[in-house]
Amino acid sequence: MTKKWPLYTGIALLALGIVFKAATHINVYPLLTILTGVCFKVFYIIQKIIRKEYKPGIEVGALFCGLIIFLSGIALSSTGLINHFAAVLFKITGIALKATFVAIFIFKTRKPIPTASPLVTNE
Repeated sequence: MTKKWPLYTGIALLALGIVFKAATHINVYPLLTILTGVCFKVFYIIQKIIRKEYKPGIEVGALFCGLIIFLSGIALSSTGLINHFAAVLFKITGIALKATFVAIFIFKTRKPIPTASPLVTNE
């Protein structure tokens, strides 16, 4: 738990920023809260890489593509350039790609469950 505080802090700040954005008409403070949460989560991933507990692979590409597509969906919905359906589709696709990264990240960083050693030794 002590090693995961940046992850949990990042998730909490991200959720707080989303709730704050939905509840108010202020644009700056929710954005700063969300970006701070993202920075905490990036810090956590970098710590895992430095400690050699995580080796990045193709899933990082899915994360970046997901972020770009999700942010494009937000930009499209706020400017009204494309209809609402396309913006929602972009957001859902971006979230799906980000969820793919999270699933692979958890799979790669999870420590294997120790198996019982045999009672008989080689003699």
